[in-house]
Amino acid sequence: MNRTITTRALMLAGLIGAFLGATPAAAQSAGDFYKGRQITFIVGGGVGGSYGLYARTIAPYLTKHIAGNPSVVVQHIEGGGGVPASNYIHNVAPKDGSYIGMTQMNAVMQQVVRPAAIKYDSRTWHWIGNVSPMRSVVAVRKDSGVASLEDAKKKEVVMGATSKASEMYMTPALLNHYQGTKFKIVLGYPGMAQTMLAIEKGEVQGRAGSYVSLASSHAPWLKEGKLSLLTQMALTRDPAMKDVPLMQDLAKSDEERKVYFLNAAQTAFGRSIFVPGGVPADRVAALRAGFQAAVKDAAFLADAARQKMPVEPMSGEELVAVARDLLDTPPAIVKAFQAATAGK
Repeated sequence: MNRTITTRALMLAGLIGAFLGATPAAAQSAGDFYKGRQITFIVGGGVGGSYGLYARTIAPYLTKHIAGNPSVVVQHIEGGGGVPASNYIHNVAPKDGSYIGMTQMNAVMQQVVRPAAIKYDSRTWHWIGNVSPMRSVVAVRKDSGVASLEDAKKKEVVMGATSKASEMYMTPALLNHYQGTKFKIVLGYPGMAQTMLAIEKGEVQGRAGSYVSLASSHAPWLKEGKLSLLTQMALTRDPAMKDVPLMQDLAKSDEERKVYFLNAAQTAFGRSIFVPGGVPADRVAALRAGFQAAVKDAAFLADAARQKMPVEPMSGEELVAVARDLLDTPPAIVKAFQAATAGK
């Protein structure tokens, strides 16, 4: 992973403006298929997390704008850092366009850094679009006595996470390896909502994950200063966290910086929707066209704004290019990442 990949991911979002929609005949064919049909929307995260929030919010607008106006029903497959959801969509779900997925943003990166642990090939997926890239933050209770990353190098902080496949684990593990922090990572929480509940109870002291999820579920905590925001994991700094450093800014070596960029590259996929390989081209085109219309719908944008959900859409074609770059990460950087996140 290097700056070229990161820059390309960012440039694609701004430079690919033309959307290749379905032809009239293809749109008619897809509309005939979807008329009166239900689309099952598989989400690789818990009901209380930001993946579920994005999926529930956009679902009725997909119904409105996809040819044939199919109903869209959201279902969750929790845990495992989204890998079980990805495996299900790739291996079990019908390949006819009746199932779509929003698995966790690290799905492509998991194929790069943990190939033996997955049972899917994201190179075959058809990307429909991304509602918004995600920016993640390492947040801990201020009453833990940790107000900065320097403090976390001197004092143990107990962090909640779902599994080693999740960024909730990988980000603090990388910081332990390269920065010398003393994060003790407790695995096994089903999702972000349960992890935040554990933080409320004092069972754990912090977590790494979506800032949007934090701002939507614990806005009073942020306003009252009950949380210390130590560092953010993203390609670009979130305007809401302008004083919180990116992990890349902390790097003390070229290897460390490139590993952090690999970790951050997954955020480009944010809240992306895809279908498995094998779905007919006319239905892929109809889903992409419906997605593009949905994210431009004034009512959807108003709903998103009310829930403090950033909307920075990317097309399916853009995601294909970003995925290709990520899958071509140099082996040396992959090995360094694997070593840093191996754990004990």
